[in-house]
Amino acid sequence: MNLMPQLFIDDSTLHPTRDEIIKSHRERLVVEEIERMRRRSLELEEQRSNLNPPNVRIRTWEKTHALHLPSGSTHPILDVVAHDTGLTRADVEEEQRVRLWSSRIATGASAARAPRPPLPAIAAYTTVNELRVAIQSP
Repeated sequence: MNLMPQLFIDDSTLHPTRDEIIKSHRERLVVEEIERMRRRSLELEEQRSNLNPPNVRIRTWEKTHALHLPSGSTHPILDVVAHDTGLTRADVEEEQRVRLWSSRIATGASAARAPRPPLPAIAAYTTVNELRVAIQSP
């Protein structure tokens, strides 16, 4: 039985070769690119999904493009937002009005100057869930 510790350790397995480093770096870059593409695909699906209300689709579009929805109703990007999200221009403009109204309330601006968003006819719905669906649907 050998009780002497091994003085020389084969460290070739501990230090990867230059080719292995390059190969592993390339593989890591490919994996990262695939992950970026997967996330982008999911974001695009989320921004067009009919399961999401307009405000969620627009927020997803803003996140995907790192842009904010402009407040001007004549801005040309509104048509792009509407197309990319599968919404109508009117839906996008409605979200602008809701945001404007919300920001004015949050800052304490005069409510008399801000246009109020239209409310759905509540009497037409028998449950709160039906009303929620009607509010969220385009």
